[in-house]
Amino acid sequence: GFGRGMNIGARAITAANYLLLNPDTVIINDIVGEMLVHLKQTPSAGVVGCRMLDPEGNIQPCVYSSPNLLVTLLGLLRLKKLLGFKWLTGLIRFCAAHAGLKDYVSPDREMVHWKNVQFVPGSGFMIRGALFHHLNGYDENIFLYFEDADLFFRVRTEKLRELHLLPNTGIVHMVGKSFDLEFSDISPRKYWSMLYYFWKNNRFWEYLVIRGVLFSLAFIKIL
Repeated sequence: GFGRGMNIGARAITAANYLLLNPDTVIINDIVGEMLVHLKQTPSAGVVGCRMLDPEGNIQPCVYSSPNLLVTLLGLLRLKKLLGFKWLTGLIRFCAAHAGLKDYVSPDREMVHWKNVQFVPGSGFMIRGALFHHLNGYDENIFLYFEDADLFFRVRTEKLRELHLLPNTGIVHMVGKSFDLEFSDISPRKYWSMLYYFWKNNRFWEYLVIRGVLFSLAFIKIL
């Protein structure tokens, strides 16, 4: 699994900071140096990330808060295209409790200062080595998917350090090119990890909702 593999590497090599990257990423400038400088100059930061670019050079939308019920349900039901409707995104901006969700529907493309966020893109970020080891790295119960969200959740709940998002970009994420996209769509690992994350870190009723939707979708496919 991804998390266990990263943990093996971190146990083998002790470092002041670790840069964790997906295999389907490409670094196009000195963003890694900027992350390192930010960690050195900002003691409160434990994790630092940046906004990801797609292969066309556009900023990829990302929810900079922990996985939440609304966006997860929209993804499961394949309804994320609804976020393209202005009336819905306006309603979300008005009602959203988390700034990260507002960023998703209305990203700050003119961002000039770093932000203290709940979540940075897990496909490429830097974390202090001491913090990573203190948390015992990734949760190895998660084979793939949601391991980054779980790690960031523990950083925040233990109130050890902050997660900072830099305004600059520099990492292109190919999205799903680490393996066949069909694997991503059908892999039960993805849904097991989703359930595990909501059971471990979210409210129990939210876990029950996600579980109910997953079982309903599985039943419909069987029919």
